[in-house]
Amino acid sequence: MPKLMLKKLDHNTLEVSGKTFEHKETIKSLGGVWKPCSKTWIVKSSPKNIQVLRTLTTTRRCGHCGETGHFKPKCEKYHDERKKELVAKAEELWIKRPCNYERHKATGFCNCMFDHEDFGYKDFSVLMPKVCGVCNNWCCTHARPMDKDFLTNMNTFRFVCPTHGDCFYQLLNDTRGT
Repeated sequence: MPKLMLKKLDHNTLEVSGKTFEHKETIKSLGGVWKPCSKTWIVKSSPKNIQVLRTLTTTRRCGHCGETGHFKPKCEKYHDERKKELVAKAEELWIKRPCNYERHKATGFCNCMFDHEDFGYKDFSVLMPKVCGVCNNWCCTHARPMDKDFLTNMNTFRFVCPTHGDCFYQLLNDTRGT
């Protein structure tokens, strides 16, 4: 736990800085005065005051809910909210599919589908649309695979199109999607 920082200004006063907000009542009871320009407290230097100030520690809080005892990666509220957001996003994508989803369904080479995605959670998954490589990479519906063994290796980057040329021509001349 981080402690407050004490700096002796002269033989009679101390400057207290750090995360003092949760201890402001204790510091006030010691005769502390808040200095807003320097964002520090000025307290009379005495053995009793020094002993009390050294025992004060700041407690770390969760960055999401503000409670003590855990951090955001362990926060149940954060993960519950995130799961609700993921379910809402999946429901939205059920209605409004991604732009390339089943773009080349008519060619017979499309493998777009809905797949379970867990987003790193155990015992939780949502059905999300997955755009296949054909719909993502091919320029138009006239494109066909270059390789005869396309169905076995599924190399969707190697295609030829009678209208736009092959994948290498499109890559070198930046004609993709014309």
